[in-house]
Amino acid sequence: MTKFKSYVTREIGELLWDGFTDPAGVGINIFDLLDGAALAGVNLTDDQIDGVLTHVNEIDGWTSDDEEVRDKIAYATDHATYEQLSAWLSYVVGDTTAAGLVKEWEDEAQTILDRFDRQNEAHTMTIKDWRETFEEELKETTDPDEREAIKATAALLDGEDPESLEVCYVATDPVDFTILPGGATTKAEKALCRELALN
Repeated sequence: MTKFKSYVTREIGELLWDGFTDPAGVGINIFDLLDGAALAGVNLTDDQIDGVLTHVNEIDGWTSDDEEVRDKIAYATDHATYEQLSAWLSYVVGDTTAAGLVKEWEDEAQTILDRFDRQNEAHTMTIKDWRETFEEELKETTDPDEREAIKATAALLDGEDPESLEVCYVATDPVDFTILPGGATTKAEKALCRELALN
């Protein structure tokens, strides 16, 4: 599971769609893409696959059956889950290449977060990461007041999705958490949601 599931899911979908519309340009085997589509819930018959393979390089030769396949692929690349798209990508490009692509997209997403944090004097991590940070802080202090403050701050995150991204603004006092995307209120937060495809 990736830390940046929304972002990586979008990127996988876009790559697979580009692979369908321009397999030679993207360097994807169109047969593997069509054959692996079942992993994302797209069940194609042999005749449907053969039809697309026959017309894949023709501008005007597509049939209504080919268009139906295209619509199914388009829907899947837009709506399938991270798990489905990840399995489909691995089927098409292999596990090693897929893992490398996911790592690249994770790095891109982290760059976006780092830029947001620098510009807004904030720290943005997942709820899970914040909880781990608070646990470490609790281990590092025996001061009762500090421990109570850490516990109180951690309690603000109770009931939240561990994978949700959450912003802590450094300059605010007391600590002000904004949990994205539902808590995105500023223009900058909304821009971050758009860039990371959070919804």
